[in-house]
Parts: sequence; structure tokens; C-alpha cells
Amino acid sequence: MNPESLFGIATKIDTPLMLAGLVVLVLYALYKNRIPALQAKLLFVLALVAMVLGTVAFIYVPKGKMQYLLEGRVFSPPTSRASGLPDANVFLEVPGEIPLVRRTVTDQNGAFSFQITPGSFGKTGQYWVTAKGYVDSAPIGTTLSPSPDPLEIGLQAVPQAPKAVTHGNTKVDAQPAAAPQQDLPSLPACLEGVWPEQLVGRSVGSDTLKWNIHVQGTVLTLTRQDQFVHGTFAQSGTQWAGDLVWGNGETWHNVILSPTPDCQTVSTNQFWYYQR
Repeated sequence: MNPESLFGIATKIDTPLMLAGLVVLVLYALYKNRIPALQAKLLFVLALVAMVLGTVAFIYVPKGKMQYLLEGRVFSPPTSRASGLPDANVFLEVPGEIPLVRRTVTDQNGAFSFQITPGSFGKTGQYWVTAKGYVDSAPIGTTLSPSPDPLEIGLQAVPQAPKAVTHGNTKVDAQPAAAPQQDLPSLPACLEGVWPEQLVGRSVGSDTLKWNIHVQGTVLTLTRQDQFVHGTFAQSGTQWAGDLVWGNGETWHNVILSPTPDCQTVSTNQFWYYQR
């Protein structure tokens, strides 16, 4: 086998095992055939490069699969890209992946990243951002590729409510007086039933996944109607904590369910909530 053929093979290598096979092939060619010194040097250099790449792949690439990063920054106000926003929640939705939506949190400089596998290349995903005290961003589409452009999202701070003003010795609230509180439903009995899933930061939709909640004493069971995921939760005050078990074998620990007093919404510490 000549060096040109070996270089052609090298362009098709994408796993550490294939790199190791190339090294063996090169060494075999060196010892099996008597080739000119220049070609031998080229093969030797190629073998060294293959061994270095293979070592790096084994160290940095889990299970021999290439990983690519989709990176970006969140900043505020939208007109100042230099003002990174820390602790913002960034959500990425990729069709066909499990889970469908992933979440990460920005660092102190507002930066974030998601790992993307080659199987997602060419798909059009959506990302959006939420942060306490800021207006949620609208979903933005992006095409996944090995070398995507960095994502940049600017958030606008939520306008502050008008402060109370003073007329003489009388303090007048700028906000109207709250309506008298109505009788609230009894928790946890009102949690029983079907709950539509809604995604954090997205507009409320009617055609969504449905979940069943069943409460018995201080134990709550949560099951998605397609039977792909279920969990058992223990009551702690007005919250429930437990694990979700997915159909692909994954278990998510310390999932928190927090119903509102009016029993219309159940928030979670994940990327979705329930509202009916």
C-alpha cells in the first residue's frame, strides 16, 4: 500500500478504534515492504499524528463519539453585549432527541454551551432564555452544525412597579388595592387529575403532552400519559420531591413540584411546568 492510499484512508477516520487500526497498518507497511526512505518518513509521521489524535480522543471524547459545542452568551440590556448576564436559564429544543428540551445556566460572564452530537447535524433547533427579573426571550431557531455561529441573546429587565407617593402626611400607593382573597382550594386534593405540560419561557399551548397526578396521603405519583416517564414524590410542606424514571433508562433525581395556592399551576425545577 502506498502513502497516498494511507492518507486517503486517514480522511475517513472518525473514531479512536479506526485510528489505532491505521497505526497498525502503517507499522505493518513499514516492516513488510522495503520502501524508499522519504516514503518511510512520511508514513512514520502519519503514524505519530494518528497516535496523538487517538490519545486525545480517548481522553476527551466519551465512548469514542465526537462531541461538538453550541456556545453563546446572554447579556442585558440588549444594546450592550459587554454586560453578560449570569444565572440565566438557557433552553435548547432539538427535534427527535431525548429529552426534547435541555437546560443550562449561564456563568458569571453570561456564557453557556450545549454538547451537540453528529446525529443532530442539519436539524433545526430552538433556544430561548429566562431569568428572574427579566422578560423571557422569544424562541429563536438555529440550524445545528459542526461549527455553529455563537448564539447571542439580549434580555430586557422587567420594568419596576411605580413606588408609593406621599401627599402631605398621607402615603398613597401607586398600585390599586388588591381584591379580597377568595377561598382557596384544599391541597393536595385539588392536584388530582390531568395536567397539560407547558415549557418554561414559551407561550401557553393547548396541544401539549398530558400528565396524570394521583395523590394518596403524603405520596404523589406523576405519570405522563404516553407512559414514557413516571415518578413518585414525597410531600414536604407545600412541595413534593422525588425522582423521574424515563423509558430510556435515565433517572432524574431531586425533581421538585411546587403547586400554587389556587391549584392552577404546578411549577418544577425542570424546563417545564403544569397549568390547567
